[in-house]
Amino acid sequence: MATRMAPSTAPITAPTAPSAGGLREICLSSITNNTWRNFARAAIGSRPFACALRAPLAVFRLPPLSLYWMGMEPDADDPMDLQEPPSLRLSEFLPYRLSVLSNTVSSGIADAYGARFGLTIWQWRCMAVIGETPGLAARDVAARTAMDKVAVSRAVGGLEALGHVRRSIDPNDRRASHLELSASGRRVYDEIVPLALAYEKRLLEVFSDVERDQLVALLGKLAETATDGKDTLW
Repeated sequence: MATRMAPSTAPITAPTAPSAGGLREICLSSITNNTWRNFARAAIGSRPFACALRAPLAVFRLPPLSLYWMGMEPDADDPMDLQEPPSLRLSEFLPYRLSVLSNTVSSGIADAYGARFGLTIWQWRCMAVIGETPGLAARDVAARTAMDKVAVSRAVGGLEALGHVRRSIDPNDRRASHLELSASGRRVYDEIVPLALAYEKRLLEVFSDVERDQLVALLGKLAETATDGKDTLW
């Protein structure tokens, strides 16, 4: 039977003088258990580091707080030693602002049709796409709404239960189906569309004609950038 070796208790040492580029060398001799690995990870914080845990020597780049904790002074000549991690201000972060604005606009429109027709935001979103382009498959609805396939499936299932959407099987591919509004679904769609357009008009009233054109152009640029040049969001 193989003899189990005890974990090494070799001390961790760190020279006070920085090496080239502001790197501090920490000798992790014979790292054999997770305790020393966890200690090393805690010591370096969340800053980038270069480490080879399989080797007896690992070289880390330590953030300022870790340097002081290890009894070492940060190198004033090395920007990486003194640089603080970037902060995220959500009020200035465009993806967050667009997401919150989109949800707010969707909720504003939903106030006009939700209680009256008993539809969720997701159901109306699918209904709007199917109403504009009948015969789409569920995957096409997911692509056009940027919704998760599971969310589309639930929304379409709810619309079918309400009798607003009907599904037909593709005769050339029994695995595929096409969605279209039923007669009742078309009536509901025709009643909601004017409400949605009126809400849009109220939103755009704050813009001049030139600003509206600029807004459309800017949204197009954002869509093109977000899709890596494909610009197929709408």
